[in-house]
Amino acid sequence: MTKEELKALGLNDKQISEVFKLNGVAVNNAKGDLATKETELETKDTEIKTLQRQLETANKEIESFKELDIEEIKQRAEDYKKNLTETVRNYQDYLPKYLPLVHPSPLNFRWLNNNPWFEAEVVPILKEIVSKCLTSFPQ
Repeated sequence: MTKEELKALGLNDKQISEVFKLNGVAVNNAKGDLATKETELETKDTEIKTLQRQLETANKEIESFKELDIEEIKQRAEDYKKNLTETVRNYQDYLPKYLPLVHPSPLNFRWLNNNPWFEAEVVPILKEIVSKCLTSFPQ
């Protein structure tokens, strides 16, 4: 609204000045709100772009799973177990530089149960090696 339009409504100069002050405050508040909303929008745009990239990556990973042969994976796991067992079983081939062992996890109880020779043959050698190492340290 212009000053002339406000005068036409019967407002005096002081009242018109107050109307303009109030209008200025409202405009400044609106500008602040607009700046806040623009920042929020930029943040959301960044989040959307990040999520889109994550989605693209996830979709590519899912597509790569489609090419997997479950039977092949199972076979590879079995081959790994066989290779591990064969390596540990042939521990003499690696001595004295190495002593191949299974991971000392409580989750290996199945492997240990299926391979009782490990505890009978390999563990005593491991104890002997550790004992020699400990006694070689100066007291």
